[in-house]
Amino acid sequence: MSIKLMKKNINPFNLNNHQAYEDWRYEKLDNYPTKIEQLIVEINNPLNITTNERQAIIDLYNKTNMAIYVSKAGKNPDKRLASSLATQFSLTHLDNNMGADDDGITSLQVSNIEGRERYIPYSNKAIHWHTDGYYNKLNKQIYALNLHCVRPLNQVVQMQFWIMKLPISDYVI
Repeated sequence: MSIKLMKKNINPFNLNNHQAYEDWRYEKLDNYPTKIEQLIVEINNPLNITTNERQAIIDLYNKTNMAIYVSKAGKNPDKRLASSLATQFSLTHLDNNMGADDDGITSLQVSNIEGRERYIPYSNKAIHWHTDGYYNKLNKQIYALNLHCVRPLNQVVQMQFWIMKLPISDYVI
């Protein structure tokens, strides 16, 4: 939500206040990123990010509801990198879903574990974007995702991801 509107305690989604929505929408779209590179924050150490790195991620999130981070950890598969980074943003309550590992983190990778192989995130099949958790009970809602990639996407998947374009003005609400 808009910082300006929050300070004024105005809800831009109040159906009786069209101007609040218009103000929020204008602020949201003003200087909105047009290139994927504008969504990337380089971080040195995911275990201990700097104040500037953290603020850059927060600023992107406030503007776009997402940020892409790239770190010098490279292909290090240590899941503590992802969990530590998430903790630095107060993302500490993991969804221990049926596909989660013992540590509560869900590793999305090709798997031959019985029961997982039939689900697309554990196969080499194409996955389409969706949001999980919106249908959960209120105490089990999912409000944030930390997708931490260790292995590079294959070239075809990368191209499909990067060229995906949405008419933002039609979807921003």
